Amino acid sequence: MATERLTDKNGLYAGSLQTRGDGTTVLRGSNGLYQGAIDKDGKVRDKNGLYQGKGGPILMNLLKK
Repeated sequence: MATERLTDKNGLYAGSLQTRGDGTTVLRGSNGLYQGAIDKDGKVRDKNGLYQGKGGPILMNLLKK
């Protein structure tokens, strides 16, 4: 699993993106809790599994919730 650290505009830790072997990218917030995922087809789901749309920018909006 590859992990990428996310920071906000002030350089503070905002969470991480983890890429799984199946192509799914998981978003974890700064507290380490699961916030959502984007599958290999670009479909974004929130932490409750609800479909939110397609594309990476939608995934980043999940950090704000």
